[in-house]
Amino acid sequence: MGAIVLRTHGGLGNQLFQVFYGRLLSDELQSELREVHDLRYPHKFERSGVPAISPAPSIHQSLISSMRVPKVLERLFGRQESPWKLGKDTYLDGYFQTEKFYRCFDESAIRRHLQALADELAINPAHDDDLLIHLRVGDFFKNRAEARLHVLSRLREIPNKSVLITNDEDMLNDEELSELMASKQARLISTIGLSAENVLRVLSRYRKVYANDSTLTVWAHVLAGTQVKFRDVRLSDLAEYLGQFGPWRYQNCKRLANNIDRI
Repeated sequence: MGAIVLRTHGGLGNQLFQVFYGRLLSDELQSELREVHDLRYPHKFERSGVPAISPAPSIHQSLISSMRVPKVLERLFGRQESPWKLGKDTYLDGYFQTEKFYRCFDESAIRRHLQALADELAINPAHDDDLLIHLRVGDFFKNRAEARLHVLSRLREIPNKSVLITNDEDMLNDEELSELMASKQARLISTIGLSAENVLRVLSRYRKVYANDSTLTVWAHVLAGTQVKFRDVRLSDLAEYLGQFGPWRYQNCKRLANNIDRI
């Protein structure tokens, strides 16, 4: 029987979707999942150690994946990203960030694999009532000036005493931005030295996050129940669909049942 050959790339949010989809398909087809990570991007993100990395593919499988054969075939035949069966193996080369990819799987399988991700990432149900403002900049914008304008507009709109988190703390040292933060009595949570996994854990603590379509906030919603509004309809629909099966729903129900037992 052939293998599922998964190519991962991008930051943690992207990697989680790729691994999650790969695991679901691997179970569905009862095939071994193998994985290769690609760093050939302007923004090079190493493969996170969490979730667990699948075994490496064979030389032959690695060659097909590294040459982007599935992506070439998609463009050649005018198909959107999808699994490609080449010989006995199935190749995955994409982002897998739309609802359609997951509707074909059994709901119990989705719940099981989401619970596994939450366990591996040590994500618990959201519990902090403070409002968290997530300022994701960097590769989201064409240049630093454009990113600064985004941060400025966001800071003007935030409620007083909000909590902030960003991947570019140096930008907040800008005189105008720092004065605006002070006037709003905003508090910054530093992410300096934090891994992407720990940033996700921080996001997942909060019951409500104002963000700008970061895939990490999708995972905070799905795994921890964090309330997030997305401007991107695709991410909003995906978060809503997968959120139905999030571990936080089961854990909250279990906690409620335990409280009733004590009464």
